[in-house]
Amino acid sequence: MQKYFILMADIINSSDIYPKDQMMIRFKEITNKTGKEFTNSFLSPITITLGDEFQCIVKSLQDGINVILSLEEALVRTNKPFDLRYVLFFGSIDTQINSRIAYEMYGKGLSTARMSLNAMKTSSLSRFIIKLEKEDDSSYITGLFRIFQSFYDGWTTKDCKYVASFLDNTDYKKVAVKMKRDPSAMWRRKRSLKIEEYAIIKSIIFQSLKYLSNV
Repeated sequence: MQKYFILMADIINSSDIYPKDQMMIRFKEITNKTGKEFTNSFLSPITITLGDEFQCIVKSLQDGINVILSLEEALVRTNKPFDLRYVLFFGSIDTQINSRIAYEMYGKGLSTARMSLNAMKTSSLSRFIIKLEKEDDSSYITGLFRIFQSFYDGWTTKDCKYVASFLDNTDYKKVAVKMKRDPSAMWRRKRSLKIEEYAIIKSIIFQSLKYLSNV
């Protein structure tokens, strides 16, 4: 029975977000953009399943992480209209992989990933669960994402335009020119937003893939 990397996500507290049509438009825009950017990373593409959720099958652990980080930064670039929680699960799928749309597939991996995502709605402070074959590997990479989340969740919607500029260019002087702000103010902003620390944890996440069992 073959195992695959199953990625699922949903919008946190979607029932409290208004207007609903704008939420769905933004959700579709962000998932479509990431799907096109990483089109070669999928065995089954990002498919919105229940209005505020999506699922897909990615080719590798790194592909799954690429997709997650791309979605997170896409949300920053659109002023964080909502937050997503994610499950990346290495598990079995009994049926043939549907390469056109992530529907009509069955298996323990899919059902377990779904249960994990549902459980996060009531019992988890973390927005990320990554389950690999080895429990130590799962705890390690999930812990790194918990640190990642601490930086990301600290950014307010007012911060997003600055964070997005620093994601494009880490040189505070160039960001100051773009934002028409004083360079010293942008230097302080970069420090207060912990842009360098954010870049470090992203680098550690990718470097850790060399030592994990499921790549």
